[in-house]
Amino acid sequence: MNYTCSPSWLHVLGAQINVFALRGWFGDITPGRFSAYIDRGSFGAYHATCSATEIHSAAFGETDGALVSMVHVAQADEVMMAVPDDNRFPLPDPASWGGWESLGGVLESPPRVVAWGPDRLDIFAMGPDSALWHRWWDGTAWGGWEWLGGAIVSPPEVVSWDTKRLDVFALGTDHTVCHRWWDGTAWGSWESLGGVLTSSVTAASWAPDRLDVFGLGEDHALWHRWWDGTAWGGWESLGGTLTSPPEAVSRDEDRLDIFGVGTDNALWHRWWDGSSWGGWESLGGILGSPPKAVSWSANRLDIFALGMDSALWHRWWDGTAWGGWESLGGVLTSPPDAAAWAANRLGIFAAGADSALWHRGWG
Repeated sequence: MNYTCSPSWLHVLGAQINVFALRGWFGDITPGRFSAYIDRGSFGAYHATCSATEIHSAAFGETDGALVSMVHVAQADEVMMAVPDDNRFPLPDPASWGGWESLGGVLESPPRVVAWGPDRLDIFAMGPDSALWHRWWDGTAWGGWEWLGGAIVSPPEVVSWDTKRLDVFALGTDHTVCHRWWDGTAWGSWESLGGVLTSSVTAASWAPDRLDVFGLGEDHALWHRWWDGTAWGGWESLGGTLTSPPEAVSRDEDRLDIFGVGTDNALWHRWWDGSSWGGWESLGGILGSPPKAVSWSANRLDIFALGMDSALWHRWWDGTAWGGWESLGGVLTSPPDAAAWAANRLGIFAAGADSALWHRGWG
């Protein structure tokens, strides 16, 4: 939606502070036009062209015009602003790929990575002692590997629902879900969330202080538990009979889409629309790996998996209908991973037959 820079539109920015993160750094705010995007899980869901003084007055009040910390804005997952050329803190231009570098450690599981803010990365993996290990990039340098304990038997899952917040999940030796979190100051102790799962854990967050955790039960059905900001809900069965770990993605506030491989090797899908769960639907295909789902807007889903020919296959939702399966070629030996780093931008990664990392991009 496009808006002029009216007081009512600016109220979205200025009226409710301290919920979602504003991502962008500004020096002195001087008159000049730029675009502001309020993103409710999509890029450009709300858009207006405003002057710097208008946006500064609405969002920041009577400050000195220098934004020196992250500002929080309500009802938006991200705010991205393209500022005038005199911005003293421009976003970096990713002009080229950096070379491969070793980050050390001895890992016994695939790594999981998450970013809770600009120029911040947190990486987690299981070590040879079956404990959780963590390393981080703080914008300047890599911290050393730190031991976070536990005795886990699955790759960890990590999700961030706010600045400086991390929630990590994994299966314990009894196949219950274990949880540990960083609250911005210290690590909480491991806690058990119960359940008895036969797959690794997947988790998603569609709002601050909201977590949804999924896994397969001993009956191969999808099971779900959630944190609502106050307490954990009990485990609930969402049915189905899946043969792969589930994949969960949130593409908008109060929206969840869950995918998995069924006994027919087809892709199956179930969704939460904010009021109720939709029934299981088959999206066809004959898959040779667990699916990977990613979203770059509130009305976009992209699903990737290996086919029986070891090539990468893709299906997508465009907000109206599902596109058909398409082959993206390649000869791959690992399940794909995918990320959306901007509107209409996708990066796909997988191991090839030469055991090297292969990449294909869209946009």
